[in-house]
Amino acid sequence: MIILQNKIIIILLVLLGTSGVCFAQSNSSLSGKVIDDKGNTLSGAYIDMFLSSETSEPIATVISDSLGEFHLSTEKKIKLIRAQYIGYEKVLLKAPFADSLIIKMESMPLELTEVAITGKTPNKITTNGIKFTPTQMQRQLPNISHYISQLPFVEKSGDSFVVVGKGRAVFYIDNRRIEDLKELKELKMDELQSVEVIPNPGIIYNSDIKAVIKIKTKKKNTGMGFELTSGIIHSELTELWNQGNFSYNTPTLCLQTSLVYDYDPTFAHLEIEQLMRKEHTSSVYYNSTEKQICRNLRFRNSLIYTPNKNNSFGVSMSYGHSNWTTDVDNGLHYTDDINNVEYGQKSHSTSPNHKWVGNLFYNYSNKKIEFFFNTDIYRGIGSRNMVSISSNHTVEPDVDTRSEDSNFLCYFQALGNYNISESIKFQMGADYAHTSVLQAYNVNSAHAVLKPFDIKTYQHRYAEYASLNYAITNFAFSLGLRHETLSINREDDVKKGRNKLFSISKLYPSASVTMTKGAFQSQLSYSLKTEYPTYNQLRAGLSYSSPYLYESGNPDLCPETRHELSFLGKFLNSSLMLNYTAIRDEIIQVPTLYSDNIMLYRPENTGTNKYLSLSVGQQINWGDILESSLKASYHSQWLNVAGFTKQKGEGYIFRANNTININKNIKCFVNGSYQSASENGLFKIPQAWNVDLALNLSFLSDRLNIYLECTDIFSTLHAKRGCYGNNISMDYSRNYQTRTFTIQVSYNLPNIINGKRYKGNTTNSEIQRL
Repeated sequence: MIILQNKIIIILLVLLGTSGVCFAQSNSSLSGKVIDDKGNTLSGAYIDMFLSSETSEPIATVISDSLGEFHLSTEKKIKLIRAQYIGYEKVLLKAPFADSLIIKMESMPLELTEVAITGKTPNKITTNGIKFTPTQMQRQLPNISHYISQLPFVEKSGDSFVVVGKGRAVFYIDNRRIEDLKELKELKMDELQSVEVIPNPGIIYNSDIKAVIKIKTKKKNTGMGFELTSGIIHSELTELWNQGNFSYNTPTLCLQTSLVYDYDPTFAHLEIEQLMRKEHTSSVYYNSTEKQICRNLRFRNSLIYTPNKNNSFGVSMSYGHSNWTTDVDNGLHYTDDINNVEYGQKSHSTSPNHKWVGNLFYNYSNKKIEFFFNTDIYRGIGSRNMVSISSNHTVEPDVDTRSEDSNFLCYFQALGNYNISESIKFQMGADYAHTSVLQAYNVNSAHAVLKPFDIKTYQHRYAEYASLNYAITNFAFSLGLRHETLSINREDDVKKGRNKLFSISKLYPSASVTMTKGAFQSQLSYSLKTEYPTYNQLRAGLSYSSPYLYESGNPDLCPETRHELSFLGKFLNSSLMLNYTAIRDEIIQVPTLYSDNIMLYRPENTGTNKYLSLSVGQQINWGDILESSLKASYHSQWLNVAGFTKQKGEGYIFRANNTININKNIKCFVNGSYQSASENGLFKIPQAWNVDLALNLSFLSDRLNIYLECTDIFSTLHAKRGCYGNNISMDYSRNYQTRTFTIQVSYNLPNIINGKRYKGNTTNSEIQRL
């Protein structure tokens, strides 16, 4: 424990030491309140203090608290105060100042399309989490996906993002939940207002949502617009990405349409070694090549009607089609006490699927009351067909596997807020979701043990919740309680009729306290969460992956119980997050022996597992030329899984993102990262590092942008991992060209690409489980 404490202290000292901030005893103070033109308090306004003119460097920056109040102690004589808030005119006040200042801010006219906060602190802690506002240099990044990957507490993991210590994040854009994260590539940085990272989501979110990232976009002018974007990403093969956007916006009506097509081929060489039996006396070595081609088409329409400032209606419809084609050329070498066999196996699989998502919302708000109603409808159809041909039919016969799934979901939510007073807010709501899933699987081969199955699963989930928020000077408190009930029933061909898999009804409390003292902010939060098994994990029967590897579900799985504790801290340009999670009955994909020479992947409820993580971020500005964003994270785990020695593991990640301002039209990005050898669940992962380089060129008054990027210049990244148990172990290595080259060109017609983003209020997590 002493060693762990020392490591945490070292990380804090290294990063926080770069801020170069020194403290001095003060002999004078300045305090006040920020209000809007209607007399309402403004929380989160940036207050900059200057010794001379506005063009000089501010000596301090504070943020108004939940009551709109701010306080500053200083030895120096302040001559100028600047107040800034998104959507409001900037306010400048000159000395002398009153003992208690009242700063009144006027709303900006509607025709203003862009507001930039230029204060020293690009982040602040809110009642939910921590909010980040991009700097002017960060706005030169090609899309929001790049920006999010640079945030202090967020790591990119494949095609998704994880909040350090919390797991995969759920994304919202203007309160609309997004299911396909490729949509983040479609959002440009000049559309972004802020990004809020919520490590402990409150009671309005489903109990199995562990982390949330909320994206808020800017409001724009009325008008009509069209934008085209094309991208090329090349490694060994070339990915093509094309997008077209159309928008039409009036003061009361907004129509948006987007069409995206993505052609994404990949090529990889796989080396896998399985060791099985108690003394690892049987082994399988795979030497394979894999080629995949994915074609994605996404079409989306949205319509918003806002007849007045109190009411808004919205409807959106989207369609997505993807088709995966995979060809694998497998070379296998199997050995045991008796056999020593080598043979080849080729497989071809196709996986087309279709998805339809509809959303409808209504929003009413005034000074006292706010009401939301939201509904989602989801329909998905998919299939997979794999044909495997072996060169040695006596060892492994040909296999033809077919699977189909059909999913339907309807979801309803109502949420209301009531402002009892300026400092007390009450919130309550309810939601309901019904899901039906059809799964069919069939294997045509000599495998008598792989039986076909045809299963229908039905789920009902409903919840009621309420929360109370109370704010006083420098402090804000929040208490919430969610009651959630979930039941799952199943029909299959073997057991005629329905049987109940499980039913659970539980209370999920949450609490947080937020403190603001000048430029320092902190938040401590706790929540009780769960994790329900996915429908694929609950399936019955076996599925074929290779001659010596099967996969299965587990109908006996029960939900996890998760105790989540988080601490957030922020001072000027430094930020910190500490997470501790204890999980009972954690669901882990565990490799076991199906027979002497076959490995079976099966999800299991394991013992109580514990996780600890620390993440620190630091923003450094070197004048107008260089801006650096540094972040470091440490994580440790304590696992208790049957068949494996008790896993205690830890690891570090260090990242540096640098933006160089060459001139007004040219920006250069140099990024690097290092990841130590670590443990992630049952897998051990070797160390890795990488360096990325990018260039952004803008022409024609920023209407034409060309973005050039080379990621992993030295090809040092990898996809290697190992799993080592008492009866089974596996070394996995997926070798592919990690160095990629990207060219992205975008052009938007001047002064007409306008429109509000679609603002639903969905908090539905059921689609993810499908």
